[in-house]
Amino acid sequence: MFETRTLDRCLACGGRHLTRLPMRYAFRDLSFPLSECVGCGMRFLSVQPVGESLASLYSETSFEQDFRCGRTQSHSFDDAAFLDEHRGLVDDFERLRPPGRLLEVGSASGGLLRHAADRGWTVRGVELSPAAVERSRRLGVEVTQGDLNTAQLPAAAFDLVYMGDVLEHVPDCRAALAEVARVLAPEGFLVLRGP
Repeated sequence: MFETRTLDRCLACGGRHLTRLPMRYAFRDLSFPLSECVGCGMRFLSVQPVGESLASLYSETSFEQDFRCGRTQSHSFDDAAFLDEHRGLVDDFERLRPPGRLLEVGSASGGLLRHAADRGWTVRGVELSPAAVERSRRLGVEVTQGDLNTAQLPAAAFDLVYMGDVLEHVPDCRAALAEVARVLAPEGFLVLRGP
């Protein structure tokens, strides 16, 4: 059985006025609609998988077929297909600060981290998918399997934390952002990308 929960309030501000957006994540025959809080503008999945069901979304098959909700024909592990995107993201990071200690939450197969490391960043990832973690490690990237709150990373250990298409998936965005704040060094940066 696939376990889900339905949210009737925003986990960021507690607001109860939610608007459905014209985007959804699909998995097998299930649909996870994207909603926006009218009060604070936070976007999140209003139906969310929980527990082991959440982890099952990130199987190797999902990186082949469901990656980015089918909005790309490329396999997540195809580094060449995402090279321009990775270059652009690292360029963006370097506009904020010179290369330093980078943490990517939801690091997928490690392509972005490998590219950042090649440009002088000290990199680390956190990823739920065992297959993606294995792939990252084959690229020479240090990745912790699990989620950010269970990774037990040291405080103030990173100069920049990147979360791309991640925050809308986490069960508790406030807890995730509190953990980001804890692992960020003073004067550090959080870079968020979402749908």
